[in-house]
Amino acid sequence: MPSDKLFRSLVRLPAVIFPGQAVSFTTRKTLAGPFALDPRVVTSAWRNHEGRVAVFGPGSRIGVELHFVYDDVLDSIEPTPLGVGHGMGLERVRLSRTVLGGVSDEHPLCEVVPLVDEVLTPAREERLADEAAAARELIERGQRTNSFYLEPSHHDEEIGGGEEVCDPRCHPLWPLQQEVPEDSRELSLWLASRLPLSTGLRIRLISNLCPLRRLQVRSRD
Repeated sequence: MPSDKLFRSLVRLPAVIFPGQAVSFTTRKTLAGPFALDPRVVTSAWRNHEGRVAVFGPGSRIGVELHFVYDDVLDSIEPTPLGVGHGMGLERVRLSRTVLGGVSDEHPLCEVVPLVDEVLTPAREERLADEAAAARELIERGQRTNSFYLEPSHHDEEIGGGEEVCDPRCHPLWPLQQEVPEDSRELSLWLASRLPLSTGLRIRLISNLCPLRRLQVRSRD
């Protein structure tokens, strides 16, 4: 990230968005819903903030930078409907304060700072690698036997982030959602975004600075 302090439009969603998560929005003023976004926010993001906004779950001060995607220059499995835009979750950020200058009261400008994981001791790094290996084995076994499907959490029907916006395959980066990360730290967040957890627990996990702790939580909660 280019600096310690960043200014972005603040977007609140009913779900926690994690790094690497593909998200779709309705962007037409005539459409409403929990994943509807004022088109002025998109315009302001490209004009002033390199196509990025800061996205936070309900009541959380920890979220991600979300980068809007130019879907008209990328191929997708399904065509994108009129009035739908796409974004991709990037680095985690902490909400520092809101400031004047947003496009509306609903989407004010905010100052955010990067959120960085703590440095682990060699012993805890080894435990992290063991936990990640066990998690990958369970994922591979479950997918091979069709025992479960790890779908991104914001597609839950009760929060209106699934096909109420569009077919998830309309997102040009949707195929990347099926790839299990090789990096253990990324894997801990990837799992947190897909396991059947409460919103409160997802907020705890995205806020947690210890990747080992994030992977260990999955086995207890």
